[in-house]
This record gives sequence, structure tokens and C-alpha cells, in this order.
Amino acid sequence: MEDVKKVKTSNICSLEQALELYEKNSEWHGIGSNEGNRNMCNLAYSNLRTCYYYLKERNMVNLLEILLQHEDCSVRLWAAYALLPVKKEAKEVIEKISKKNTIIGFDAEMTLIEWKKGRLKIF
Repeated sequence: MEDVKKVKTSNICSLEQALELYEKNSEWHGIGSNEGNRNMCNLAYSNLRTCYYYLKERNMVNLLEILLQHEDCSVRLWAAYALLPVKKEAKEVIEKISKKNTIIGFDAEMTLIEWKKGRLKIF
């Protein structure tokens, strides 16, 4: 797997590229979480945030819906996280992931807790 690199909004050329980068960085965040690599997680999070705002500025966050069916649960979790305010299915995806006895499952559980308490800020 290639190294995680910093993504700048000015380097994103298309909606397709933003979606691909969101997918890749979701995978990297999951890998970093499983390995306990906080630097990888922090960079992946920063890139996810950049991609999210690129999509949001174009009113295209809904493009992340396709990732709710992804085979990687970290990708599903990050897509669902971004879609929580606008897509009912997003909460269901997170609830399903939260039942897994993994670090990603724990992340999903904490996401739901914070969402229910009204303290979750999307990026």
C-alpha cells in the first residue's frame, strides 16, 4: 500500500477524485487504527475532512452513499459518519458496525453515543 500523503483542496480536480480519496483515506484510517499508528490516522482524518468539504461545497456529500456498501467497515463507517445528518441509513450502518468487537466497532459505538447526546460535529 502506498504512503498516505497530504491532500489539499486545490489538488482535487473532480468529484470522482474526491470520492476516491475519501475511500482511500477511510481505508488508511482503519489500518492506522488497527496498527495504533496515530500519525497515519491523523493525516487520513485531515484528508477525509478536506474531501468532505470539497464535496460539501458542491452540495455533493450524497455521493458518499455508494461507500455505505463498501467491503471495508472503516470505509462504511466514515461514509456513514459524514451522512448521519442527512441519511437515515447512515445510522443503521454505524449501529451494525458498532456490534463488531474491533477498534472500528468501538469507534462506531462512540460515534453513536456522541450523536445521541448531540455532541457529534461532522468534521
